[in-house]
Amino acid sequence: MKRWWLAVLLIPITACSLIDALTHEQELTAYAENLFRRQNELTSQLMMVDAADDDEIYQAEMEMHEACKLLNDYARFQMEGKSMGILFKRRVKNSLPECDEAIQELEDCLEDAE
Repeated sequence: MKRWWLAVLLIPITACSLIDALTHEQELTAYAENLFRRQNELTSQLMMVDAADDDEIYQAEMEMHEACKLLNDYARFQMEGKSMGILFKRRVKNSLPECDEAIQELEDCLEDAE
């Protein structure tokens, strides 16, 4: 009978944890979507720029594609309606900072080329 107070204490803690987890997930999703959008904008820009002779831009582009491969796979799987395991999602999440850095590097290269 005395354990009811434990349940009363745990309910708010559990609710706060769930809210924090959902907020973190939403922030992570927004970050990933932003990276995906920036990458696609850069790819479109590269189609319009004659950067074929610029080794630095070419190298930065290849590094971006490699660094963002898991993010692109994730987006493709989601568009195809495929389910993804938690380990794959964790790998995608862990790859986002490297993807972001590679995108920034290509953005900087293109800006320097203008």
